[in-house]
Amino acid sequence: MIRRILGFLLSLFLGLGNVFSFASYVSAEESGKIWLNDDETVTYATINDAVAAGNTGDTIHVSGTFDATNTAFRNAVVNNDMTLEFVGDTLILSDNDLQNGLTIASGSHIRTVNGSSVTMKGFKKALNLQVGAEMNDGIYTFENNEQVSLNGFINGSARENLVVNITSNSFSKLYKDNFHVENATVKLNATPIRTDGVYYPLGIMPYVSAGSNQGAYNFKNVYFEARGITGYEVGKWKIEDSLIDIDYSGDNSSGGVGYIQFNSHVAAGVSTIKNTNLHLKNVAYGLSVLGDSNTSTMELDIDNSVVTFDAIGSEKDSSVGNSGIQISGAKVKINDSVINYNRLTPYGTSFYIIDEGSQLEVTGDTIINTPDSLDAL
Repeated sequence: MIRRILGFLLSLFLGLGNVFSFASYVSAEESGKIWLNDDETVTYATINDAVAAGNTGDTIHVSGTFDATNTAFRNAVVNNDMTLEFVGDTLILSDNDLQNGLTIASGSHIRTVNGSSVTMKGFKKALNLQVGAEMNDGIYTFENNEQVSLNGFINGSARENLVVNITSNSFSKLYKDNFHVENATVKLNATPIRTDGVYYPLGIMPYVSAGSNQGAYNFKNVYFEARGITGYEVGKWKIEDSLIDIDYSGDNSSGGVGYIQFNSHVAAGVSTIKNTNLHLKNVAYGLSVLGDSNTSTMELDIDNSVVTFDAIGSEKDSSVGNSGIQISGAKVKINDSVINYNRLTPYGTSFYIIDEGSQLEVTGDTIINTPDSLDAL
């Protein structure tokens, strides 16, 4: 009897020991940790503390969970050509939507290793990637933040190795002068309502204008996906070897009616779409190219690409240019490409050409597919 009791107590003790060991392991894994270079014996309470202790070109390592009570990423700035490197899955939380998170200054980098991911939630501006800074390989997720700014270079080794997922009600600060992405995937989702109930998605894209807000797109080998965004203006496009999939449906400020507009008042000149598959869903005007043939050159060149429009509209919309491609005082050149125009209502046309000086030039083995009910382009 005594032997059985002792055996039971010993088993119970060993079992509790395993539980305590496991709990200790989970806690260590979840607790946020910051250190410099290869010295894990010295850790820092905040990113700014690590930056102050480091030298030019040092690497700041991060892993673990930084909960809403942790100040490690409050108004954090990585500069001095340092690299912020996430070596394990990292979760960074804020319960104050007036609080900014992380800035990567010019000359500095942000990346992950070991297939790890980074998630930031609940900030006013979660990440500010400044001009001259770089985002490199990693899985980055931004949820329920007011803004994320990507004015630096998003530069990956392959589309699947650098993935940026942003869920927000607004993308109005996403970029200013140049949205530069190579070998990466960027996904915008404005469809879900914020889980904390603060506000609903508007899907607003950046306001662009002549000067420092030209909104140029420079994409090479990029997968760009957007859901629930509004129609918006852009600057010059240089899109190559990419896949772009945009769905304008959703509860956004333009009522789910979408378009991409190239306008000479923002940036005159030639935009190019080459070796690319572009799919625009729930569009009103698709690609709208607007210029003034008397004062500026405005041109869109589509080469060796597939462009698909899933158009919506009403009889009223069709009378003012509901279309796949709208040309006004500008030129559109299509070479060796496929244009697919699908309309979800009986109204609209694949091309809508207005104003003096407008030109449409179709060359090479170009195919234009339209609905059977459409007896003209």
